[in-house]
Amino acid sequence: MPSYTLHAPPGSFRAFPILISAEYNGIDIQVAEFDAKQVAELSPTGKAPVLETGKHVLFSSHAIARYVTNLRRDTGICGASILESASIDAWMDFASAELELPSCVWFYPVAGYMPFNQDAYLKAKNDFARGLATLESHLLSGREYLVGDQLTLADIVVVSTLLYPLKLVADPEYLAPYPNVLRWFKASVTQAEFVAVIGTTEMCKKELLAAGCSKTKAQPAPAAPETTSSSSSFDLNSWKSAYVADPTSKGTMEQFWSSYDKEEWSIWRCNYDYAEDNEDLEATKEIVTSFMKNTESVKDSCFGVMHVCGKLEIEGLWLFKGADPEVIFGANEDTSWFTW
Repeated sequence: MPSYTLHAPPGSFRAFPILISAEYNGIDIQVAEFDAKQVAELSPTGKAPVLETGKHVLFSSHAIARYVTNLRRDTGICGASILESASIDAWMDFASAELELPSCVWFYPVAGYMPFNQDAYLKAKNDFARGLATLESHLLSGREYLVGDQLTLADIVVVSTLLYPLKLVADPEYLAPYPNVLRWFKASVTQAEFVAVIGTTEMCKKELLAAGCSKTKAQPAPAAPETTSSSSSFDLNSWKSAYVADPTSKGTMEQFWSSYDKEEWSIWRCNYDYAEDNEDLEATKEIVTSFMKNTESVKDSCFGVMHVCGKLEIEGLWLFKGADPEVIFGANEDTSWFTW
């Protein structure tokens, strides 16, 4: 009989769809004690969650959840037809694109995973509200489920993505315009299969605020301003080329400080939170390599160097366009493993 072992941080909302699907399908999945080093060795991306299936390893939350649901098609949670399966994929994509990023930017500072930024906080609340409005419109006619006539992986993934915001930060006033979302969400999280994984869900009664937060009611996001050329004298690409050519040159750093614009750019330091789990240099270097690879998509807005030092500790120094590292938080999930 196949054995399944899941590697994910405790309480990870990305692991919930996998484990809840396993409950519906009656599949036993063992959850290993989280070891960031082991995840870096198992996953091509170096990110959790990762599922070991005996001879094979699967990575990516949604891919693993799809695999688990398809192990037993008779339960119906993978969809009753090709069309339903495609619709499930569409709602999973919706959760990733429209809910996950604003959700994390909103509740991560409360949980201590990233620094608080007022502008990012307000934008996240507005973007999350737009996602809820889409769900409300879909559920308006009294639908019990997102796809078809029974609960499917679509419901499991979207509910899992909403879980922490609705428990921690989305208070009754914020959720008032979305009664059908609340009806559907509460009906889902009280199912025995959900409770077995996430426990009893207590809805947020008062928004938890991060230090420095000035609470403001979410409003429709304003139209994007017209693009204008930056007046900053600092040219990231030019200085990056000079640094890469000779990172130890005194002249390179003199060039940086002579043109650095603190109004347009900010400098941040990061420290890896799980250094005590690092056992050898090569595995620790792989964590750094994976981190840098996952940052490639935002390379035009930031530049950083990462070092392994001391007792296999990882430290980084980063330059970001803007007042905070928000751009990298949205692109690289591994940032939650660091203190900024």
